[in-house]
Amino acid sequence: MQGGQALSQATQVFTQMETAQDALSQQASTALANAAATGSQAMVGIIQAFPPAALDMLGLTNNLFAVA
Repeated sequence: MQGGQALSQATQVFTQMETAQDALSQQASTALANAAATGSQAMVGIIQAFPPAALDMLGLTNNLFAVA
């Protein structure tokens, strides 16, 4: 019984991680489009250089994407 519960919880956590990654990717895509539209090559370079998860781990997601 415990093995089944652990597997269920692990599956749920993994699904939540996938959903969070998808949301970060969407935010990054929008920010990249905004930066490109405004001609901000420096911002485009920053967003392209780091994967969305890395920016999120650094705590920069909201600040950086808000600027873009």
